[in-house]
Amino acid sequence: MFEDLYVKKYAIQRQRNGLFASERESYLRHCQQIGSTRITLQVKGQALLRFASHMRISDQEGVSKCRYEELVRSVTSLNPTPGAIYSVKKYIRPWLQFLGWWLESKPTKFNSDALDDFVCWMRNDRGLSRSTVMQWTERVRSFLEWYARKDKPLSAIGINDIDEYFIDNVGRWGRASSAYMATMLRVFLRHAASIGRCDRRLPELINRPRMYALEGLPAALDWQDVKRLLSDADTESGRDIRDRACMMLMSIYGLRRCEVAALRLDQIDFNQSRLMVQRAKNRAPNIYPLVPSVATALSRYIDNWRPAVKYPEVFIRCLAPLVPISPVGLSTTVHRRIKKLGVTVARSGPHSLRHACAVKLLSDGITLKEIGDHLGHKSTSATRVYAKTNLQALREVADFDLGDLS
Repeated sequence: MFEDLYVKKYAIQRQRNGLFASERESYLRHCQQIGSTRITLQVKGQALLRFASHMRISDQEGVSKCRYEELVRSVTSLNPTPGAIYSVKKYIRPWLQFLGWWLESKPTKFNSDALDDFVCWMRNDRGLSRSTVMQWTERVRSFLEWYARKDKPLSAIGINDIDEYFIDNVGRWGRASSAYMATMLRVFLRHAASIGRCDRRLPELINRPRMYALEGLPAALDWQDVKRLLSDADTESGRDIRDRACMMLMSIYGLRRCEVAALRLDQIDFNQSRLMVQRAKNRAPNIYPLVPSVATALSRYIDNWRPAVKYPEVFIRCLAPLVPISPVGLSTTVHRRIKKLGVTVARSGPHSLRHACAVKLLSDGITLKEIGDHLGHKSTSATRVYAKTNLQALREVADFDLGDLS
């Protein structure tokens, strides 16, 4: 492997003579298999060699967090800048984890049985969507890990514990997030009470903040800003070509980030000009006509820039490992691109493009029922909030003179 990466003999010899040469070589080979470029492998090889020169043979028995920080300080002693420290940690920890030498800190003990039962209930009894199960699982896990620090069994939980949990998070949660968490805890504790894990009266004692129907406007980008966003990504860069296709699906079809991330190659029919989308919430398949501009963007990415990987998903990461892009990755991408344009919006993520799609359809005279069908809503109640964004209609109301009626 070293011979493939380095040309000069002394560079190859340094790699061969360094500590843990075989372990470094096997990791570099692994990185090559998951898509790392030759230049990246060369940089990783140099970083691993420099780090290994400060290690001891005994480190193969396991590197604790304390020992890891000690090694990082030693490696960066001549240049202890945040950038240098970050670059070392960026390459070294994955190597230690790959070898199984990274000693994970002991996880907080919590009632995992209660979480497992709740997950099974959500999946099997309630039939909730995959995205909902994932979100609620993470939030319940976070709560149970917090409660585990009290060193009390779940059967002893009381309303004072719930109040304390909300007080601890008051700086991070707004009213909507607090209401969401209150609802989630009610559902979890009702399930736990149904199988005898806690007091049956506890869930009913949890009060959520008062919420008002349609109290806020959706965080939508102006359509002119959407066009600027797509125009900014209209380049010959592979990353831009991928991102532009993703953003077109969000802004023209109103797809959620998880729906874009899950889109498969077999769901795009270029011959029949059709796009099949599996909606995340109602899990119903929606078939759309493939707009020519979107077809061109998708074809441009798939034919010329999509890596040759075995995954069926359309959109793949640009950097190793070459795996399907995640919903979080899409959020980061869209947020970064909106911020780059200097656009101010309450929530600069993929949902702002979905909202922009709904607002544009409404301004074009499409009915709420048709917009709901386009967005994959189960009922028009979920679409009704967009009626508040019909500024032209609001202006007409504002200009209406009541003088003759008084």
